[in-house]
Amino acid sequence: MPLIEFRTGFDESSNGNQSAATGNRLSSLLVAQGHGRYHELVAMGLVFTATLYGTATPTAGQIHTAGAAPAAAAVTQFAVFNPASSGKLLSLQRVAVATISGIPTAGAMLHGIFSSGTLPTAIAQTNGVVRNNRINGPGSVAASTTQMVAAGAALTGGTAPVIHSVSQLALAAFAPTVFGNQSAVEDLAGLLVIPPGTGWVPLLAGVGTTHLVAFSATWSETPI
Repeated sequence: MPLIEFRTGFDESSNGNQSAATGNRLSSLLVAQGHGRYHELVAMGLVFTATLYGTATPTAGQIHTAGAAPAAAAVTQFAVFNPASSGKLLSLQRVAVATISGIPTAGAMLHGIFSSGTLPTAIAQTNGVVRNNRINGPGSVAASTTQMVAAGAALTGGTAPVIHSVSQLALAAFAPTVFGNQSAVEDLAGLLVIPPGTGWVPLLAGVGTTHLVAFSATWSETPI
């Protein structure tokens, strides 16, 4: 009868080399996560993060009103767009929202999407830079199409976003008194993918009272 052969112990291999399956000394096949869940994509230089540590209250382009998305060309602080000619898919891995100070409007964050294929003609990064999660890794295709403006800027030339889904992130209507009690991370794990010519925007329930907010998004970039 045919036998299945595998190697015991650690097997270090380079890209392109063949490697045997790994088993233990009781002849059982080992199936385990060899690295952290994001390690492989990050090590390949395919994961990027944009962060806006806000110094102004949420603008109209970051607000959903009773579930309605903002109008076109709304003043927006944070949004991610994939250039029409990128040839890449941007797969959202995780997003975060945090209160810096003030009192938020209570309610859930919603995921808004720009699905028309018409990107804004004015996108700025005056308060942030898209960075590779592998330090000193290559640049992002969305390096110039991710809006990061603390005071907000109008997304002129594009279409209005639409509501896609409810995020698991939400803010409560009280001022933070303990570090971290008004911040949260949503692990999307690729549940939202941004094709070329489209975009994504996080939408809060309201402007709050002197509410200062921070946003962050992490995505991977892979060929179509």
